[in-house]
Amino acid sequence: MTPTMEDKPKPVMDILRMVAARHKLPVGSLSAKTREGTVVAARREAAHKLRDYGYSLPQIGRFLGGRHHASIIWLLTTPGRPGPTAEQRLRRVAVERERLLAHVAKKLQGLDDREQRLRRELAGEVA
Repeated sequence: MTPTMEDKPKPVMDILRMVAARHKLPVGSLSAKTREGTVVAARREAAHKLRDYGYSLPQIGRFLGGRHHASIIWLLTTPGRPGPTAEQRLRRVAVERERLLAHVAKKLQGLDDREQRLRRELAGEVA
């Protein structure tokens, strides 16, 4: 059974809160099933800190969402992959924004063309 937040010893919760705050994540995300890079990096840091405090691999696994001790070994022995820098993330967002704006502009142009065609058809019927 996976311990709830209240079942975890106070030092464990302090460590998890500190790591989550440092990574700007909710504490619950450290025990979530996600494999998102930012969460895994925070989980890796938490695992290292908990191990430094003398917790066993199965204990750390329970604290981090009921993970198997082998998953904790992997966290502790595999170097983290550096995530994208802020500049790379901003560039990616800017590219996506431009792509979406171009898509919307194309759709609006199509609507304008249809509107003009309908106006001509109506004008032809009236005249």
